[in-house]
Amino acid sequence: AITYRELRELSYMGATVLHEDGYIVAEIITNTSNSIAPHSVSKFKTATKKLSYYTSSNKLLWTIHLSGTFSYNGSSSSCTKASCSISNLNSNWSVKSKSVTSSKNIARAKITMHQKGGGNLSKELTLACDKNGKLK
Repeated sequence: AITYRELRELSYMGATVLHEDGYIVAEIITNTSNSIAPHSVSKFKTATKKLSYYTSSNKLLWTIHLSGTFSYNGSSSSCTKASCSISNLNSNWSVKSKSVTSSKNIARAKITMHQKGGGNLSKELTLACDKNGKLK
């Protein structure tokens, strides 16, 4: 199982750690770049939300990476680009379906994973940016 020390370290890094359906799920948002458009009041931010699924015995099953690029100016924000990838895929799991969309100020991914000899696990992941550039 994941240790208290590992949970504490994840927490210090800003991760949220949850228990879902017998899995340990660690979620963290990282800001990968900031920029200001020349001759504009708009600012741009690219960020990634990473969601890692572990078994109760601390075996990594997969990691979902949802990335979004946002523009914001203090009065509004919008998602201008969204992408999604899967890494660290355990050999007992496969990606059944994956879709990614951007709407208003939200990047959204819908993923369904399939366990060999088992069932499916679906997850919807969102990454949003408010009018001041705060990620959630």
